[in-house]
This record gives sequence, structure tokens and C-alpha cells, in this order.
Amino acid sequence: MRTLSVGLVVWSGFSSIMTATETRCCWRRDLSEFRGLTDRERLVFLLVLEWFGNFRARCGLEAGRDAAEAFWRTEVVPEDRPREPWQLEQWEDAIKWYLNWLDACAEERVEHQSLPERARAGVRSAGARRGLAPRTIRCYVVWAERYATFAGGEREMGRLETASRFLASVADDGGGYSSQKQALNALTFFSNMSAAWRIRFST
Repeated sequence: MRTLSVGLVVWSGFSSIMTATETRCCWRRDLSEFRGLTDRERLVFLLVLEWFGNFRARCGLEAGRDAAEAFWRTEVVPEDRPREPWQLEQWEDAIKWYLNWLDACAEERVEHQSLPERARAGVRSAGARRGLAPRTIRCYVVWAERYATFAGGEREMGRLETASRFLASVADDGGGYSSQKQALNALTFFSNMSAAWRIRFST
């Protein structure tokens, strides 16, 4: 099986796609420190909000009340999935907590998007501005999000070792040559749009 490798990466910071902000909030961190919740309630909130986040990522929805309503309608209370009243009460409390957290972030004018969300939004915007085909944008968005999740931080995203490990993981997970090529093309596009990387690759 052929594998792709990154030849060279030069890092100088995410200057266009990953816009730096002075303050960022993380709902997971704030939830872990939020007063008035038991450990069990924190766990329930965490599970529900991860579920909600995965739903938004799958549907391409921005965080907010519209996304919460869509999530509730299609995932929580569809006709074919009856729920217990105590479940609905706990899940509703979790969503309310998150929406209040978003309002607090907006009031303080701080960034609330996670790294994968910012990578997804940045690539989608850059792809549209560059006139890429919708199918190509969707493909690059998926890979950029996966890479951001894999890296876990902006600094790590800019490291040669991280990019190489990510591409290797695609191969290790059973991704064929076409999947590896898609992943590398997405990383190359992402790096070019950030005006931070210069990538050469060999097959």
C-alpha cells in the first residue's frame, strides 16, 4: 500500500484561518468548575452536550438556540424514540445550561468555539472565497476538523510531527490511498490558507 508523507512544514502561526483571540472560553472547563451541580449532574451534562456537539458538527450548525431546537426535535424527542420524563428533564437542564453559557460568552465578547469548530468554519469560509466546489469544501472541512481533534491544540496543529502522525494514523486506521490523498490535500489547503505552512509532499 502506498502512503503519503509530509516533506517540510514551516510554522509561523495561524494568521488567517485560525484567528487568535485574547480570551477563549471552554464549556467543558467551565462545566467542571460550575457550582451547584453534583458529580452525576456534571457527567449527564457532559454526555448530552457532547451528543449535541456531534449533532451540530454532522449537520453543520452553529452553536445557538436554533441548533438546540433542531437537536431536540430530531434527536431527543422523535416519535420513534420514547423518552422517560426524568431523562427529558435532565437533558433539558443540560441544554439550558449551555445556552446560558453561550449568552455569557456573548456578553463578555469572548470566543466560545472549540478548535475543531474554528478549523471547520475557517476552511469552509476560505473554500467558498476561493471558489472551490461544494463537494471539495465538504471534504476539506471534514479532514480539517479531524486533524484539529487529533492535534488538540493550535501549536500542535502547526508541527511537522503532528501532521506526520495524523497522516500515519489515517493509514493505520485502514484508510486507502484515496483517503490519505484527501487528508493530505485538505492539510495542504488549510496550511496555504493560513499563510503559515509551506508543504511539499512525496508519494
